[in-house]
Amino acid sequence: MAALPLRTCVGCRAVVPVVELVRLVLVDGRLARWSPSPSPKLGRPPGRGASIHARVDCVTKALRQGAFARAFRGRVEHLDSGEILQMLTAVTVRETP
Repeated sequence: MAALPLRTCVGCRAVVPVVELVRLVLVDGRLARWSPSPSPKLGRPPGRGASIHARVDCVTKALRQGAFARAFRGRVEHLDSGEILQMLTAVTVRETP
């Protein structure tokens, strides 16, 4: 069985399996949450992304340290911790067997 890919949280810098993080992408200078598509043809969005835990402390650290600008290699417009947290916590509920 293959191991899950690892990613680094831009907030706390912990290296964890990709399923524990939320991926953010930059769309027209604004952060957007990226959710995998059920269609494998659509794949990943073009450009750079950043992975982060959906936790207040990680968002706060990322904003304080300028992690989003560094991850996206440029200025990110309209960074608001409340909006980011709302975006991160808008999770699709999965049914458990």
